[in-house]
Amino acid sequence: MLAMSTRLHLMDHEKIGVFLDADGVLWPDEGAGGILSGFDSATKTLLVLRKNLPLSMNYSLYVVTNQTLAARGRYPRKAFEVYINQFFQSLIESGLLTGFSVCFHHPNAKIPELKLQRCLCRKPDPGMIFQILHEQRLDPKNCLIIGDRITDIIAGHRAALSSKILIANSRTLEINDLGTHSILWPSILDFHLASDVHDACKVIEKWWENR
Repeated sequence: MLAMSTRLHLMDHEKIGVFLDADGVLWPDEGAGGILSGFDSATKTLLVLRKNLPLSMNYSLYVVTNQTLAARGRYPRKAFEVYINQFFQSLIESGLLTGFSVCFHHPNAKIPELKLQRCLCRKPDPGMIFQILHEQRLDPKNCLIIGDRITDIIAGHRAALSSKILIANSRTLEINDLGTHSILWPSILDFHLASDVHDACKVIEKWWENR
């Protein structure tokens, strides 16, 4: 019985977690409301990942995303939370996504209950990543993140993920807030640039081959 429990732990330890930003990765970054029209793009992007990631990887796909439309007063809070849940649950039910975590907070939110100056889940802080690592029993050394902002790279660095992939665009270096820590720039510059999700898959394939 003890041997079986040990083996199950080792199997969990071997799982690969691929964390994904949403805006700018699953769909084009059109600002806070992009998710309202992003379902088809998200489906296509996840299909690309499922098709191009190495078949030998025992991987799972997780979305970690800041979504501030309700905090900005542009969508009713409860209705937005329901919409977000249905959005990602549909992708899970279709077998394209494994799980997700969403931060609805903003330091300048118009909704008092969503206004937090020091939010541990809002990227660049790693709270959402830590939550999934804990719940799914993932080893950060076996995990990667694909993002389109330097804040995604910082969050991945703070969570000690093995590899960080940055899909470059005109807003890549924007940082809305620093989270609960200052930035140590030299320590987070260890990331790979990619032109799009197809290119990111090639980076992951090389990472997998070199493990």
